[in-house]
Amino acid sequence: MGLSKQNYVVDGEYLAFTIWTTSYCNFNCKYCYETENKPSNYMDRETADKVFAYIRRQAKNSDKKSLWIGFHGGEPMLNTGIIKYFLDMFEADDEITYFTSMTTNGSVMDEDIINRISEVSVSLDGAKESHNKNRITRNGEGTYDLIIGNIKKIMEIKNNDIRLRMVVTPDNTEDFFDNVMYAASLGFTMIVPCIDFFNKDWNDEKFRLLYDEAIRIKEYRQENWSDKNIRIAIIDDQVKRMGDCEIGIDGFQIGVDGSLYHCMYTANDPSYSIGNIFDGIDESIAEEVNCLNRKKPEECNGCTYQPYCITQRCLILNKLTTGNYYEPSPVICKYEWLKLKLKGVNVRL
Repeated sequence: MGLSKQNYVVDGEYLAFTIWTTSYCNFNCKYCYETENKPSNYMDRETADKVFAYIRRQAKNSDKKSLWIGFHGGEPMLNTGIIKYFLDMFEADDEITYFTSMTTNGSVMDEDIINRISEVSVSLDGAKESHNKNRITRNGEGTYDLIIGNIKKIMEIKNNDIRLRMVVTPDNTEDFFDNVMYAASLGFTMIVPCIDFFNKDWNDEKFRLLYDEAIRIKEYRQENWSDKNIRIAIIDDQVKRMGDCEIGIDGFQIGVDGSLYHCMYTANDPSYSIGNIFDGIDESIAEEVNCLNRKKPEECNGCTYQPYCITQRCLILNKLTTGNYYEPSPVICKYEWLKLKLKGVNVRL
């Protein structure tokens, strides 16, 4: 049976699976970490049947009380038939307690899916001009006009209870305050700014500007939104201790062909596969990755923030940004310090 967010217990009580319905995307966003030449692969029903059976087996053998099922891509809504097929299977199984989520770029609208997904996230970088700087079609055209009508429709269907994913880059940092104001004017109450960690144009000046923009948002919210519950992740996220990222603990990414991955950043890259739904996890690979994760970057020794920093948990992100599992990205370090400074900690940017 499905669950509403109101009665769904999250922390430590679910087994998570992200299902990649397709590796293809109809957009060509300049900052996309999935590379420009995305393969045009789509999950079919035969694979979907085996994915569902695999998830059922894992759920039966787990002590977790429920499942978190995410649909991802590429752009997952380019394969609406498979999403509906999965939803039908989960809804028909009375023994499964589950919650569903999906992130979409808003280019494809299907009311049936939107109604049936528990939590929907949409990607919108802000007002039209700022959004179109980076979120473009494969023909190089801005995507704002293509998606804004669908996003408003999704908000109407979900009664504004959706999550906004907003990518912040060096070339739109000066728009951060305006973009958050614009998102709030549309009715968004959960705004999640995501820093483009892969961009090499970040520098101290850009981070100081981002800090100033975030302070403007904090002050504006305090003075003008006292009657509104508008949450902005970069400002409101709690500082909490990071545990190790271990295979089999946090869940799995399931690629379009049934391959298994432990990380969103590596999904559908065969060189990072840890097994498949047919044969299960390759325990030797899993142990190798878990051993990698238990070691921490030495240059971070002595940093009081070390236990709370993403560079200590997500070594894959270190590898993809610096080429070394144990070399933290300077961009990520600056971002972590920025979040601390926004909470009043006396640190330098």
